[in-house]
Amino acid sequence: MKSILKNIKIAIDAIEWTSQTKKEKALNFCISIFDLYIKDGGDYYKYQSLSSKWIQNNIKTKDYIKEIKDTLVNNYILEINSSYNVAKHLSKGYRFNTSIINGDYTLMFPMFPKQSFKPIYTYSTYSTLSNLSPLLPLFPTLETLINKGFQKLTFVPEIRNYIDNFYIKEDDLLIDNDIKDMFVYVVFDTEKYRYSLDKALMLAKEMNLNLIQYNKKCYIDNKYNFIIRKSNDLRLIYRKTIFDIDNKLFRISRNETNNRLDYNLTNMYSELFEFIRFDGEKLIELDISNAQFAILTNLTQELDNDFIELSQKGGLYKYISENINITEKEGKYKMFNVSFDKIKEEQDDIRNLFPLTMKFIDEYKKENGYKMFSNLLQKAESKLMIDGLLNYLLQKGYEIFPIHDAIRCRESQTEIVKKEIEKYFNKINFKCNLRIK
Repeated sequence: MKSILKNIKIAIDAIEWTSQTKKEKALNFCISIFDLYIKDGGDYYKYQSLSSKWIQNNIKTKDYIKEIKDTLVNNYILEINSSYNVAKHLSKGYRFNTSIINGDYTLMFPMFPKQSFKPIYTYSTYSTLSNLSPLLPLFPTLETLINKGFQKLTFVPEIRNYIDNFYIKEDDLLIDNDIKDMFVYVVFDTEKYRYSLDKALMLAKEMNLNLIQYNKKCYIDNKYNFIIRKSNDLRLIYRKTIFDIDNKLFRISRNETNNRLDYNLTNMYSELFEFIRFDGEKLIELDISNAQFAILTNLTQELDNDFIELSQKGGLYKYISENINITEKEGKYKMFNVSFDKIKEEQDDIRNLFPLTMKFIDEYKKENGYKMFSNLLQKAESKLMIDGLLNYLLQKGYEIFPIHDAIRCRESQTEIVKKEIEKYFNKINFKCNLRIK
């Protein structure tokens, strides 16, 4: 199966565009939509709700928008679902035609000669870093990292065999009564809806299907059909990652909401890092244990003393698991739900463990809105890891790649980079447990 981007390139090449610029903008527009699917973990059957503002920001030239959209739809590259909902702030939905996903699109254009594929060099590197606040002063150094450092990234050949044989495991799924959440978000083709668990289970039963939870999202489907579909979705995402690295298609921007640095490696699935090489070397990850909560303890002292100690020493999730009799993975998931979701009574077991901490979190969410608490921590993370640590390491001459609360570096430099990070954290009095993963 080809990469979807290859299929898109073939399809767009087969169309007679009125200008090369419109053709390139159409290609980049499709790539931007595909990037949304990557962030969603696939689900290509689902329509992406795209506002007119989002479309204009991606196509850039307002006068081209209608022609590009109409051409992509009329030539069966994109499909539009016009059932938008103003009250719910849902715009028209867009998705790729099944023939693009399956790779048989060229059959739709017998009047054109079959196009031989060429790398999409028209998808140029883009950067919004020049529009940033002064938080990131060393833009030329970062530009060098992107334009030169990324040229040394490659994948080992074994990755293709891994992708060809990849399937998600049944153990990765929670099915029907194995799901423990009181409320779940069920993904449909237009959007996702919030149901009580009992109602979602009843709906699945009425359809003679399973309620399946995978990576915090729920689906109503047959278990085996879901494994096949989701595995295919992930293979397409993996191939897109290879495609970008092979063709040196790099992108970098700063998220306006939380100041996080977004680029190719921040969206890469963790299992692919085993196969990537930087100048022939493995990239080793150095990360902060229970990072979001370690960051919280460095923002305020209005917290439980044991929470501060556990978060800074990296034992928070284990402590939760031991005290409420769940696995450590479930302890992490529960702590994230309590901290970043709406305030709910079923979270009281965590409140009993850390009353002062939860009082601080709950009051912050009541005053600012529950979504703003994660935003607070992510902004603090970005200031620490990008505006601070990244600049520090780049000034030292290290070729490193930041990934939110972690840094990846050459395997041969793991220990020395770890010492430099610890030196920097000590300098700014940031307390945490830094580990080599």
